[in-house]
Amino acid sequence: MTPLAPPHAEGRGETTTLAQPPSALTPGAAALAEVEVLAALARDDATFDLGRGVVRLTPYVQSSEEAVRSAALRVREFMLAALYSLALSQARAAAEDAADLAEQQDFPAALQTVDAAAQALPRESPWAVRTGVAKLQALRESISQRRTEEKAGALAAAEKEILQLSHSPPANPPLGKKAPGEIGGPRLAALLAHRDPLFRQEAAALSARLGMETHAKEAQQQVAEAALRAAWLEFFSRLSAAVNDGDLDAAAKMCQPAEQQTLLKGGVSEPAKVLEGCAADLAGIRQLYDLALAKARAEKRSVTLALRHGSVEGTLDGAEGRQLFVAVANGARMGVKVEKIAAAGLVKILDDKDLAPKNLHPALWALSAYENPAAAATFLSKAWANARQALPLHWAERFKLEKIKLLDEDLAQKLHKLDGAVHSGDDDKIAAALEAVRPAIAALEELTPLDEARRAPVEHAEKLLRKAAGARITLQNGVAPTPAYAGLVTDQISQYPDSVNKTDVGVQYGLKAGAAGGTQRALIKFDGLEAALGKARVKRAALELYQIDSPQFAGAAVALFRLKRPWVPDAGTWMSYDHTKSAAWGAPGASSDTDAEAKEDAKLTLDNRKNVWRSWDVTAYVQDVLAGKTQNLGFLLRVVNGEPNYHVRFYPETDLESLKDASLRPRLVLEVEQ
Repeated sequence: MTPLAPPHAEGRGETTTLAQPPSALTPGAAALAEVEVLAALARDDATFDLGRGVVRLTPYVQSSEEAVRSAALRVREFMLAALYSLALSQARAAAEDAADLAEQQDFPAALQTVDAAAQALPRESPWAVRTGVAKLQALRESISQRRTEEKAGALAAAEKEILQLSHSPPANPPLGKKAPGEIGGPRLAALLAHRDPLFRQEAAALSARLGMETHAKEAQQQVAEAALRAAWLEFFSRLSAAVNDGDLDAAAKMCQPAEQQTLLKGGVSEPAKVLEGCAADLAGIRQLYDLALAKARAEKRSVTLALRHGSVEGTLDGAEGRQLFVAVANGARMGVKVEKIAAAGLVKILDDKDLAPKNLHPALWALSAYENPAAAATFLSKAWANARQALPLHWAERFKLEKIKLLDEDLAQKLHKLDGAVHSGDDDKIAAALEAVRPAIAALEELTPLDEARRAPVEHAEKLLRKAAGARITLQNGVAPTPAYAGLVTDQISQYPDSVNKTDVGVQYGLKAGAAGGTQRALIKFDGLEAALGKARVKRAALELYQIDSPQFAGAAVALFRLKRPWVPDAGTWMSYDHTKSAAWGAPGASSDTDAEAKEDAKLTLDNRKNVWRSWDVTAYVQDVLAGKTQNLGFLLRVVNGEPNYHVRFYPETDLESLKDASLRPRLVLEVEQ
C-alpha cells in the first residue's frame, strides 16, 4: 500500500461516495481494497468526511486478518490525526471570532459562535470529545462572566453619572414626567441602545427604577416647595401688617436671615436677596419718616395728613422724638407718631427735592404698596416701568407667588368640576371640563411645575375619554371614519317664491330652519351605517349640528321627523322629493302625514348660545334602520313652535364660504359595543 501523505485538515465537508470493489476479489483482498480507497479519499479529497471514514474503518480494525487490521489501523491513525487538526483549527477559529465579538460587546453573537463550534466538532475525534468541547465550554463561561461583569460595570457607571447630573440639574428642566430613556445621561442612553438585549433589558429596568425614584423625589420637592411658597406668602402678609401698624422695628427684625432660616431653604428665587430687598425697603421707609420729622421741626405750613386710620388737618408745629405735631383749630396741638402717617400723607410733607437726592422715590412706592397689597402689583410694575428700571427681585417674587396662589385656586375649582364630570360618566361633560382645565394647567405651569396630585385626575379623565373614543364611531363628510366618507347628506328646501323648485337654496350661508321671507326646512340622511359599524352594536346615536350665528334662535324648538318618502340628495325641494322626476310631496315642504311622521323622534329647544354644537338623540331611528324595522330615509328638520318667529342656521355639509372648516360639518356620533 502506498504510504499516506500528511493529512489536510482544512476544507472538510460533505461525505464522498465510496467506490465498490470488484466482486471478483476475495473477502480479504476486497477489505484491503476498500481500506486503500478510504486512505486515498482521506488523503486527496478535501470534501471527504473524516468522521464517517473512521466509522467505516471500524469493522476492518477489528478484522481477524492481520493485513487488513494493520492497514485499517494505519489509515484510521491518519484520519484521527487529520480530525485532530481539523477540530483544533475549528476550535481556534471559533475562539478568535468569539473573542473579537466579545471585544465589541456583541456577547450574544460571541456565545452563539462558541455554541455552534462546539456542536460542529467531530465526535469521532478523541481530542474533540475529551478536550475540545471542554475548552469551548470554558470559553463560553469566560465570555458569560465577562458579559456579566461589563454589564454590571456599565450600569454602575450609568447610575453614577445620573447621580452626578442630579446634583447639577439644567437651568430650565422640562416639566412633567420623563419617559424611559429621558431619565439619566449619555451612558444610560447608550445602554438602552446596546446591541446586547440583556444590557438593554437591565438598562430599561434601571431607567424605570430611577424614573420612579426621580418622580418620588420630585413629588417630595414639590410638596416642600409648595409649603415654602405658603410660608413666604405668610411672611409677606405679616410684613405688610407690621408696616401698616407702624412697627418698623418688628418688620426689620422679620427680614433678618437669622430669623428666617426656614424661608432661606427655597420657595422663591434667591431667598437671601429677597430678604435683603425687603430690609432695604424698610430702611428707605425709615428715611422717609426721618425726613418728615426734620421738615416738621424746620417748617410751619398747612398740611392735610392721611393717616393709616383717618386724617389730620392743620399746620406743622415741630417734632419731638418720633412724633410730629400739628396745630389744629381752636389752638389745639395734636401729636402724631410719624410711622402712622400713610404714603399719601408723606407726600404732603416731602416734595421731589427732598426725595431725589437720596433716591427715596422707590421707598415711597414700596410704602404705598405695603399699604395697598391688592393694588401693589399694578402700581409698582407701572412705577418701575416709568422709571425704566426692572422691578426689584423681592417684589417680583412676591407677585409671582400671589399669582401662583390665584392660579392654583382657579385650577382647584376646575379640577373639582372635572371630578364631578368624571363621576357623572358623561363623556361630553368630561371633555368640556378637560377643555376648561387644560388652559388653567398651562397658565400655572408657566410659573411652577404641576404636582402629581393635580396631574393624576387629569390623566385619569383623559384615559376615560380615550377609552370612550375607542367605543365611538363618527360619521362626518370628508373627516370620519375616513376622509373619503360622504354619506351624510342634506338638502335645504325653501318656501321662497323663486326657490320652491330649487334644492340647497342659499346653503352657502348655512343650513337653515325657521323663516326669513319664507319657511325653510332641511332634509338630512346618513348612509354607510352598516359599513362603518361592522359587527358593533349601537348603544346610542346622536345627530350633531354646529349652530352658527343666527338672526333669531333663542327659544326655538327644532325637531327631527322621520321621512316616509325616498328623497334624492341634491334633488329635494319645497315641492318635490325628487324634482328630476316631478315626484311631489303630499303637501309642500314635506308637511303631510304621508311625507313624514307626525311625532318627532327628537326635539331640542335652543338657548341663547351660538357657535356651539347642538345634539339630537336618534338612537331609536338608527337601531330600527340596522334591525330592518324601517327604511333609512332620514329626517325632516324644522322649527315646531312658530316657524315664522325664528331663523336658525347650522353649518352645512359643505363648507361655508366664510369659515371653511370641515370639522364643523354635520356629524352622526355612534356609541357602540362589540
